[in-house]
Amino acid sequence: MGRADMLTAWVLDGRLYLQDRHGVGDQLPLEDERNDWQVLHAHENDTHTVVVVMRKVNTCDSEDYILTNETVHLLYAWGDEDPSGAHPAYHGPRRGSRYAMVLSPFHREHLMEEMETWTVRQRITLPHTQDTFYWCHIEKIPSWKEKHQYIGFDMVYGENARQNLHHSVAFECHTQDGSDPGHHLDRYVNHPGFECYTPNMPPQFYMCERFLINWAIGSEGELLPMTVGYPLGDEHGGATYLMFQSHYDNRRLERNVTVEWAMDIHHTNQLRPQDASNMGLGHALLFSLTVPPRTSDWLVAGHCAAACTEAALPPEGVNIFTVFLHGHYLVRAIRLRHFRGDEELPPIAVDDNYAADYQQSRRLFREVKLLPGDHLTP
Repeated sequence: MGRADMLTAWVLDGRLYLQDRHGVGDQLPLEDERNDWQVLHAHENDTHTVVVVMRKVNTCDSEDYILTNETVHLLYAWGDEDPSGAHPAYHGPRRGSRYAMVLSPFHREHLMEEMETWTVRQRITLPHTQDTFYWCHIEKIPSWKEKHQYIGFDMVYGENARQNLHHSVAFECHTQDGSDPGHHLDRYVNHPGFECYTPNMPPQFYMCERFLINWAIGSEGELLPMTVGYPLGDEHGGATYLMFQSHYDNRRLERNVTVEWAMDIHHTNQLRPQDASNMGLGHALLFSLTVPPRTSDWLVAGHCAAACTEAALPPEGVNIFTVFLHGHYLVRAIRLRHFRGDEELPPIAVDDNYAADYQQSRRLFREVKLLPGDHLTP
């Protein structure tokens, strides 16, 4: 609660009581010298108290939190009765928290009438001998006569999914010589799968390495802008076969833990004008990626050099519309820097409050042009 920017409010006898406060530790938050909240609406009935308020992004008040396009940790608590005086009583166990990016465009602005959904499901019992466990299986997209584009997804949480599922990533499967990957992978469709990257996993799975869908803990799914879609199917520049890599945690090494989840994959044959693709950047998972002991902070950087973008991008460049920042539990901040020649351009994405338990894709307010010869440093 220390340094938190807080609002307390209640409705009593038809009157709204609203206070601008700030946290000073495990005690009653202090009232600000100035109230920066404006009331838009308030009402109460037998079951709910509803208060709608607004304030400036930056109030220029040292006791207020400046809102940015970064991860915000939201705390909430409620009492079981209205305060009898000017200050709320201690809330007790009635409290919680969650993460949000309060200024980002919401990924779920609307649903399209032409949208269709393909559902991928998994149910697996975790081994009690491993605290972390990766499972890989192959899916084949439905057969369509015409081209379809992937436009978003939603997660459906089943048994123990919120507690034990850490991430699930869909990789496109392609052969190096451009031949039909079905010759290698069709036999594994409808197979339950294998533990990833072990001798038991078929070597053919290693041809699946290009990101298509990224879900990680805390994500609410995604829905792409109306002008963009990812092509599906090898004959249309996408992939017909996908490998789902699912990461599970069983930190207490419990027995008989079964996890069930589903992913609703949204697609359409009403084609958007732009085909999209993914670019993955970062530091390789090497032994050298080690933080020395008793180190207060440690900087890790990866580079997509000018020669890389020069070789990979079309002459007119590409537009970046969404960024997915990914790190593990030691990470406190991530930024994606952008260089052109000798000039550093504004960063494409910044999160100085990064939380590994909230890995939501981030729709950019403005698309960023990436040209051949640009240098990226995550």
